[in-house]
This record gives sequence, structure tokens and C-alpha cells, in this order.
Amino acid sequence: MTEQKWQEIDRFLSQGEVLKAILTYRDATGCGLADAKAAIGTRFRAHHPERFATYRQLEDEPGN
Repeated sequence: MTEQKWQEIDRFLSQGEVLKAILTYRDATGCGLADAKAAIGTRFRAHHPERFATYRQLEDEPGN
């Protein structure tokens, strides 16, 4: 992975374009979908912990 690709992925993540980030990672690395989702999820949590916490809180609410 080049620094340029990571910057592109980070830009997508900051814009909420997670699918584009995953697809960019897959194109750059050739890995499968599950591995790309895991890698992007890890990066998202590391760079946007406040957004991930909100997402987790919504997911943990009763009825979701």
C-alpha cells in the first residue's frame, strides 16, 4: 500500500464513504472482501473513534 492510497482511503472514511474505502483497499492489495472490511474497520476505529463509538451505541440500543 502506498501512502497515496492510504490518503485516498482516509479521505473516503472522513466523508463516510466506507464502501469506496473498502473497494480502494481491495484494488490496491488484491485481498478478499472480508480482509478488506477488517482492515478498513480497524483504520476507521483508529482514526475516528468518536464516530465509531456513536455507531456502536446505536447498534447496542434495544430493538436494533
